[in-house]
Amino acid sequence: MANYRFYVLDKDDHVREPPQVFECPDDETAVEQAVSLLNGQVIEVWDHSRRVVRLEPQDKRHVAYPKKSQSC
Repeated sequence: MANYRFYVLDKDDHVREPPQVFECPDDETAVEQAVSLLNGQVIEVWDHSRRVVRLEPQDKRHVAYPKKSQSC
């Protein structure tokens, strides 16, 4: 399991608050967890220094990964 950091960004792409940290088995599960938290926000998911994904509010409808029942 890896610790993924979820950053919420403002309209100028500045980090709005400290990251939320989730322990997930893989990138796919971390992205699914982030999609569930979008709520009209921009979220970036990071695994150490590697950006996994940047999600825009409209991405809630367009997730590349299939849904799984597993969560972080």
